[in-house]
Amino acid sequence: MKRKLLIIDTETSGLDPQKNCILSLAAVVYHDGGIEDAAQWPVMDALGEFDPAALTVNGFTHERVLADGISPWGVIRRLEQLLLKHDMRGRVVLAGHNLPFDVGFLQRLYRLAQEDYGKQFTHGGLDTKVAALLLEQAGRLRFDSPSLVDVAAALGIKHNVAHDALEDALVTAQVLRRLVDRIHVAG
Repeated sequence: MKRKLLIIDTETSGLDPQKNCILSLAAVVYHDGGIEDAAQWPVMDALGEFDPAALTVNGFTHERVLADGISPWGVIRRLEQLLLKHDMRGRVVLAGHNLPFDVGFLQRLYRLAQEDYGKQFTHGGLDTKVAALLLEQAGRLRFDSPSLVDVAAALGIKHNVAHDALEDALVTAQVLRRLVDRIHVAG
């Protein structure tokens, strides 16, 4: 039986988790090649800076964040409920596309809520961007750039809406499945 993974994706108000806001968090419970559950929460992170260029990309506004967002503590509680529902106790292994970026903002969320990130998550994770680059080096996959959109297209996955945390996390789950299939075929 394979380990369950928690695929995450974030939408943010910029690129720096030290100063920019986390605007939404999506989480997908991935197990044995399939999706068991998925959720997305808007985050009210009023302490960070808003980069106008980032907001143009993801369509968020400061007003939307303040009106629709859930407190960082509330988002973490909802995330913990999702993990408990799927018996993912202890230190959960994260997955994602360009995972270090999303982990930086997930850590910001935990800091804002004054919660211990390291108590819930391991320090490692599975990054589909790195896996795709490895398969490219092995001559098993070709793409223009290692972006989620381009890697998904190279694997025959349609990506309808880029820069929506839940859509990106669901596409990442499909990318993960196809990358694993390519590794099995190569073996």
